[in-house]
Amino acid sequence: MILSLLACTCAQPEAVVPPPVEELPDIVWVTLDTTRVDRFGSYGGADVTPNFDRLAARGVRFKWLLTHIPATLPAHSSMFTGLDPHAHQVPANGYALAEELETLAERLAGMGYDTIAVVGASVLESAMGLDQGFRIYDDELGDSKKRRFEDRADVVNERVWAALEERDSSRPLFLWVHYFDAHAPYEAPMEWHEQHVDTSYVPSWGAGPFATGDTASFKDLTPEDLAFVRNSYTAEVAWQDHNLGLLIDGLEERDLVEALVVMADHGDLLGDAPDLRFGHAASVSLPVIRVPGMLWAPGLNASVLERPVANSELASTLLARLGWEALGQGEDALTTQARPIFVEATKPKILGPKAQEQGLWNNLLKKRAVLWNDRYLVYAPQLKNRAARLWALGTEMRETEQDEVLITEGRALLQAWDDQAPGYREPDMNPTTRRALEALGYL
Repeated sequence: MILSLLACTCAQPEAVVPPPVEELPDIVWVTLDTTRVDRFGSYGGADVTPNFDRLAARGVRFKWLLTHIPATLPAHSSMFTGLDPHAHQVPANGYALAEELETLAERLAGMGYDTIAVVGASVLESAMGLDQGFRIYDDELGDSKKRRFEDRADVVNERVWAALEERDSSRPLFLWVHYFDAHAPYEAPMEWHEQHVDTSYVPSWGAGPFATGDTASFKDLTPEDLAFVRNSYTAEVAWQDHNLGLLIDGLEERDLVEALVVMADHGDLLGDAPDLRFGHAASVSLPVIRVPGMLWAPGLNASVLERPVANSELASTLLARLGWEALGQGEDALTTQARPIFVEATKPKILGPKAQEQGLWNNLLKKRAVLWNDRYLVYAPQLKNRAARLWALGTEMRETEQDEVLITEGRALLQAWDDQAPGYREPDMNPTTRRALEALGYL
């Protein structure tokens, strides 16, 4: 039973001969760092994302899109290799993707694409391996957010236009753009901050924007403090969406986008889990794991895909539209049935040494989850009672009756996945990368 759920038993679509290079569509892939679904009108949220929503209305919006892991580098590694973390072996930020793994950019370059990337934070710098397959990989970051190692969305857009001046116009374009704005600290430009935040309010930690996701414990914040933080985050998401609209409009004016993917790498807690601080890497709860995502490509009609989709499936879903085979473990989400989706946290750091002592995969002792058959099991192996909680998939996730049969089934699925995990991996950061991750609050 377990092995059959882990394996793909669904029929594969018949192979289609890819079109000649001159007929291949220009592809744009945009990733939104730390962006929750509940700020998106198309997901029934706060309705501050009109540009994403209008773009999603032109293609397929993924109702239940889940990331395998709530950290920027490993989440993007899953997106661009079609592999879950046990397969691509990137347990956290600061662990480079192996050169022998095939990336989406490498696949598309082999098809004849000119490949260009512009990233908004150095957690994705070229030393981390996601530059594989990109002819141009712009990770030259300034301090437009008043700290080194990251840029605001408007500056990222300026860098995109500069990079496109160097594109090979004789080839179809694959462009990846990464925005980091919704990540803490929440410091949207004042014009956008004032639209969403009561700027006369002075939070309990003192004047100024919320400084970092780990500044204050949830239990230490007043309701007014929490509202200030959440509204500051909303302002960042709105600002980011504004720049997404400018980007896509500018690309369409240049006739450079015929296929589009927009998705987040993970969400954020924002005080929604009373046992955890702000942040994301230590949680597998739905505010962190469920992300917004959409795809449009030639031949696709506007629709909403109800079945759960892993972030490792979108590359293969896009490739299927081009008549190309799947990437990594991925499948075409539009023509196949859902498989179990496995999730693992990357923190707390204290569990890393314990894993190292036992030679275990870095995240094996941390919170984990599996989504299967419209059930979501959250398992905490680090706790003495190895707590497990079961949730039901509906209009929203809701905690359901703790059915021991289903809990046993879910834990068996997780165990089968964990049995495939690699051993412990040592970090391989150079000094520059370490300084960057420290500045961004990851170390």
